[in-house]
Amino acid sequence: TSLFCGLLTGGLLLQQRRATAATEELVATSITTRRVAAATAVRFTDEVQQWKNVLLRGATADEFARHRATFERAMLLATATADTLQRQAYRADPETRRLAERFVAEHNTLGRKYQEVLTAFAAAGHADPRGAFRQAADLDRSPLRTLEAVQRRADAQATAHLARITAAQRRDGRLALFAFVALVVGSVSIGVWTSRRILQPIDALERAAHGLARGDVATRIDYHGDDELGRLASAMRETLAYLDATASVAESARRGDLAARVEPRSEADRLSYALGGLLE
Repeated sequence: TSLFCGLLTGGLLLQQRRATAATEELVATSITTRRVAAATAVRFTDEVQQWKNVLLRGATADEFARHRATFERAMLLATATADTLQRQAYRADPETRRLAERFVAEHNTLGRKYQEVLTAFAAAGHADPRGAFRQAADLDRSPLRTLEAVQRRADAQATAHLARITAAQRRDGRLALFAFVALVVGSVSIGVWTSRRILQPIDALERAAHGLARGDVATRIDYHGDDELGRLASAMRETLAYLDATASVAESARRGDLAARVEPRSEADRLSYALGGLLE
């Protein structure tokens, strides 16, 4: 039973180890999502700043074109990191995916608005940067809040997964201790059972041998078995029976009954032949 409990506990430990490995992958996914969301926030903030620079510094056509080109490069970089965030979020939980998709939609909408404002600003001869700025002022706050929500969600998911790993490790420790105790108890039990199974017949044979050495041929050996000890015990019983029969013939001769005979067991049975010669 103890050995079975140990094997069962080992199987449970293996299953929990696999579950822990899967949870560790979720932790890594949450951490990566958090890092990509932070990088996206940096890119998006730079995009917003470059859009403001177009309005603040694009007073001439050349300056406007130069700063707009810088803004569009920043917007492309922000779009690329947003796409990476969306792909990464598909490896996370549904809420993280929803937030990432919302940011991508908000970012695309804001990008179109920024381009619309810049086109109108250029058509107006770069004359009213403040008025142009007010057309899209504070529209970047909602996407930023969404990115912050993605980061908070990723942090919460990583913390929850780590808590599960910690709890699983504690369970693993308790199960490992239980398995160790079960295996020790099982090993000791098997050792005791084995020693009893071996030592008991050996003790019986030893007592029979000592009795035979003292001339006690009436000793009985009760151990029976198909193993080596069982065969040895059977041989000892045959020896004792042979000596007991021989002693009976000698005892009869001592009482004057010379008709008693002992049958030799083999040609090598010197004792039976010698006793038979004395009785003739």
